[in-house]
Amino acid sequence: TFPETLQSRFVGYETTSCTSEILWEQTSEHDRWIITKESPFYVESGGQVNDEGVVTINNHSYHVVDLVKAGNRFSPAIAVRLTPVETMGSCTVGDTALCEVNKTARMDTVRNHTATHMLHAALHEILGQQAKQAGSVVNKEYLRFDYTHHEALSADTIRQIEQRVNEKIWDNIPTDIFTTNLEEAKRRGVIASFGEKYNPESVRVVAIPGFSQELCGGTHASATGIIGSFKIVSDTALATGTRRIVAVTGARALALYQQCYRDIKGLS
Repeated sequence: TFPETLQSRFVGYETTSCTSEILWEQTSEHDRWIITKESPFYVESGGQVNDEGVVTINNHSYHVVDLVKAGNRFSPAIAVRLTPVETMGSCTVGDTALCEVNKTARMDTVRNHTATHMLHAALHEILGQQAKQAGSVVNKEYLRFDYTHHEALSADTIRQIEQRVNEKIWDNIPTDIFTTNLEEAKRRGVIASFGEKYNPESVRVVAIPGFSQELCGGTHASATGIIGSFKIVSDTALATGTRRIVAVTGARALALYQQCYRDIKGLS
């Protein structure tokens, strides 16, 4: 059972590591849960999965195996479940923990999350405003985007979507991320993420000026060029009127292009 009154300050937008005081801990034979005053770890929300990482306490290092938000929904404590890499060391409230996010996994996830917003904007431009988000998953491997549409995408339409997103990547547009209230965000025409509940007094807007603006608490690229490249892997039907796009970015998109090239050369 997690404490209801504690809060953690999420510093993961600014940094991928921090040293912070342990406010609460609970240790069993197999694992340990802690809550720190500050935390760089992103907890699964808005389709984006938990961060990966390591926590070091009193010279003992532990893998992060789970992350949970506890207490107040809008100002939660970030509870971290640890499994020991070394022998389980001592740990008490007041000790200091070095919290380190896996930077490679975070950046791959960041690329996929910002690309998800760009895909959504491209769908609106090419298919129309009726192509609305119906769910998403963003991790280090790929992005998965569910949307409302009445028919399968043609090869030419997929090419247009990819071209539009990649053009915006090549433009290397700096993202504009700011906080406002929900009423003002709606007035600006900002899109809300599917299934999310928002604090009416404070919402976070992730905007790619001239192209996309959505409410989102996730981690994002500072500029679109960081994404590198974007490639749709599949477009499939989930149900009548609902479809799913799976896509890759960055190094995985390049690897896919290279594999396809090798396969075609081999076949020829």
